[in-house]
Amino acid sequence: MSPVRAFVAIHLDDKTRDAVARAQAKLKQCGAAVRWVKPESMHLTLKFLGEIEMEAVPGVAAIMAEAVEGVEPFTLTFRGLNALPRIESPRVVYVGVGDEGSVLAPIADRLNDRLCALGVKRENRRFKAHLTIGRVKSRKKIEPLIELIRAEPDTDYGAVDVTRICLMRSELKPTGAEYTVLHTADL
Repeated sequence: MSPVRAFVAIHLDDKTRDAVARAQAKLKQCGAAVRWVKPESMHLTLKFLGEIEMEAVPGVAAIMAEAVEGVEPFTLTFRGLNALPRIESPRVVYVGVGDEGSVLAPIADRLNDRLCALGVKRENRRFKAHLTIGRVKSRKKIEPLIELIRAEPDTDYGAVDVTRICLMRSELKPTGAEYTVLHTADL
């Protein structure tokens, strides 16, 4: 069996996804060269695994369970627009993620540390929770995009009650990535 692209993520609820999609629609109007994430594909990535063999899924599942062991369900808030690496030179357009209880980063750190045992590359950058909504392809019409992003620094897009994390399969297709849930770990 051939390897699959995989990542661990948190799904959005419909209400939050719809609010973010409305903000995304406003941004699209400026005509900037951005590859926008389809609303139905929006998710909060905790750890990108890259290519894994399907036989590794049970090991990943066990590590996911360890990463959330003892963690109670919690709430994430989605607020404001911004860009990485910085707003003046955007490559990724994102919605900010608030984690009042500081629960998310420790889960991501445990995943990052423990998945190394399965050959998954360790991320050396500190985890920064963000919801990617677009990837900038060129500087074409970038100034109007920057202005629209700056106009939405504190807009509230909703809150998501997190009760599980999901191992996702990513299939790259001409129409964009398609995601399938391979496993879930409940909090």
